[in-house]
Amino acid sequence: MALRAKIAAIEIAGDMVRVAVVRSGRRLPKVIALHECRAKYAAPEERAEALERAVAAAVKGVKGRPAAWVLCLSSVHAIVRTLTIPFRRARKVAAAVRFELEPYLAFPIEDLSVDFSTVIEVERQTDVLAVGVRRVAIAEQLALLQSAGVDPEGVDLDATGLTSLWRGVRAPKKGLHAVLHMRDEGAALAIVHHKTLAYFRHLVVSPEQMAANPDALTREAQNSIRAFQAGWRGEGEVASLTLTGHVSEEVRDAFTNLFSIPVSHVDLISALKAERMVREAHHAGAEETGDMAGPNEWAALIGVAQGAAGGGFALDFRQNGLAYSGNTKDMAPHLMALCCMVLVVLAGVAWYFYDGRHKSLEEADRLHGEIQVLEKEVVALQSQGVNVPTEYFQAPILLDLMQEIAAKLPSDKAAVTEIRMERPDAPHTPWIDIKGEVKDDAGFTATIAALKQSALFSIEEPELKLGEGKSTFRIVARRKAGN
Repeated sequence: MALRAKIAAIEIAGDMVRVAVVRSGRRLPKVIALHECRAKYAAPEERAEALERAVAAAVKGVKGRPAAWVLCLSSVHAIVRTLTIPFRRARKVAAAVRFELEPYLAFPIEDLSVDFSTVIEVERQTDVLAVGVRRVAIAEQLALLQSAGVDPEGVDLDATGLTSLWRGVRAPKKGLHAVLHMRDEGAALAIVHHKTLAYFRHLVVSPEQMAANPDALTREAQNSIRAFQAGWRGEGEVASLTLTGHVSEEVRDAFTNLFSIPVSHVDLISALKAERMVREAHHAGAEETGDMAGPNEWAALIGVAQGAAGGGFALDFRQNGLAYSGNTKDMAPHLMALCCMVLVVLAGVAWYFYDGRHKSLEEADRLHGEIQVLEKEVVALQSQGVNVPTEYFQAPILLDLMQEIAAKLPSDKAAVTEIRMERPDAPHTPWIDIKGEVKDDAGFTATIAALKQSALFSIEEPELKLGEGKSTFRIVARRKAGN
């Protein structure tokens, strides 16, 4: 369940900077504001400064301070691999992911920031979706944002954000299902298993290439799904495929004709009822160029913001030297409130124990007074010649005796069929007479040794009778001195 919070997601795509502010806490996020600004420059060497200005302008448009910022990166930067970790438990798996991923890389693992998603546990093994992003790509964009006074708490990918948003809109909740997200830099194919992101891959096919040759994209998507299915160790097969973003009729027909599974299309922005806000933001940001809005250019940001609040799929690549350090000034009020809450809890706990101790002392005084009254009554009766058997007050209580017998004579070693008890001071009769049937001859010997060690009574050597197919026993227990 997503936390109810105001989250801002920011993306730097080419020369365009986009910011989406959403209110999380529901199945679908509520879009509050969208801001877009293009970096304008005359020469390539001016691009860095132009991007800084564009980031500052886009951030300036955000009214109020969001609870958190998250940076959205394109999945073109991602290295994705499904790994089988030879054990379970989250902590061990997390420690092993980087080591298991390293053999598949052509460069040092230290160059990547790595996160993962647990997919499935099979035969005491764990399959995980490991994802790495070049640290230099993250650091470059973080530097641009920090120059505008924004220090994102997290870094995620458009593929996870789009898939998270799609699942909230209308994805099936059980089984394996695939979704293909169209974007300007290519397409992102993802596969979901129940509530888990099981696979995704970036397909390098531009919108122009899709329009010119739809079959190339369909074959690439089909091959990716087949490759996933070949290595899938869970149950079932991919049952449906959904297309998101702007998709032409020709592309939809190409997918429908090639795939035997149901193929559908969904417009994520329409499902959020944010078409008007998207048009207004795009008009403000691209007014001079007249560019058309790209596929899923805002849905990725909205999904990443929702994921940062805990509402769906999310990865975080702000770690391993890139971890968010926070702002002490911003955290001070939260820390003060937390300290006050801790003090209140500690005060309540202290009062609880103080009050409990006070009541225990009062109860001890009451019991001591009753003991003194009883002792006076016993002395008075004895002075009148009445014999008061104090053994009744010294002998163990019946419940303790039953628990002791049950513990020392377990049912798998001996079946107790009869227990007789007499007064502790009864002459010529045993205090406790236990009869039963022996279940395990070797184990019964051990139980007798355990009974002899009892602190509540002492026993005599048991009487054993051998019968046809079974042996019976009788154990006599007497009071111990001091009981």
